[in-house]
Amino acid sequence: MAVAYFLERPSSFDAPPAPVSGATMSVKAEGGTAIPLESTGDGAFSLSSAQSSAFEYASGATYDFEATLGEERYVGRVSEAPQLENVPA
Repeated sequence: MAVAYFLERPSSFDAPPAPVSGATMSVKAEGGTAIPLESTGDGAFSLSSAQSSAFEYASGATYDFEATLGEERYVGRVSEAPQLENVPA
């Protein structure tokens, strides 16, 4: 599962970050195609392989998360993704 947040830091570091509305976000494995994440509200975005067969987690891969707001693009990178964890139900 991919989870990302797009938040804005207020001018005071004493206040928590605030969600940014109107943004879109995608995830892309290095050398792959960008896959849109679903907005779950309050600046959160997520996607699981159950929601999209195009998204498949690979340990050790590099992933770019790209948020777009109007004409602005913001990219965050995860290098060498950790081993996949399986939590029994």
